[in-house]
Amino acid sequence: MSEKLIFENLRILAVAKGAKVTRERLEIYTKILTGYEYEKVIFAINKILITSKFFPDLSEIVDIVNPKPKEQDGDIAVNKIFKAIRFYGYLNAEGAEKTLGPEIWRVVTAMGGWKIICDTPEFQVGTLRAQIKKMAIAVKMKNYETNLRISQETRLKIKNPLKVLK
Repeated sequence: MSEKLIFENLRILAVAKGAKVTRERLEIYTKILTGYEYEKVIFAINKILITSKFFPDLSEIVDIVNPKPKEQDGDIAVNKIFKAIRFYGYLNAEGAEKTLGPEIWRVVTAMGGWKIICDTPEFQVGTLRAQIKKMAIAVKMKNYETNLRISQETRLKIKNPLKVLK
C-alpha cells in the first residue's frame, strides 16, 4: 500500500514541477524509498514540493528522510542524558532508558552504562560530556549509514529493470 502511495506522491511532484520523468525512474525512486519510514518519505516529498524549484534527485529526498548527523546532535544527547541523571538519579535506569529512547540509550551503554555515568566524579564531568558528545555523533552516524543501505532484493530489482516494471 505505501509503495503505491509513494509512487503516486512522486508522480504528483513530477507534474507539479513540470518535470518529464519516466515511469521507470519513478519506480526506482519508489523501490528505494519504501525502505524508509512512510511518513518521513511523504514529509520529504511535500517539503520538496513547497521549497524546491525542480524535481529532486533521489539523494535530495534521502537527505531529508535520513539527515546526516550534525555537531548539535551530540549536544542534544549530552543535555538529555544529564537532565535524566538529575531527574532519575542513580537507581532508576529503567525510567531513564524509557525517557532517553533507544538511540541515546545506545550511547549510555557504549559509555559503560547508566551507573558508570552517574558515578562519574564531579571533576571529570567536563570530560564525560565531551566523550558522550563524540559517542552520540558516532552512534548517529552509524544509524545514518545503516539507513542508507539498500536491501539486496531492491538492488536486484534495480539491476534488472524487468522486475521493477512488475
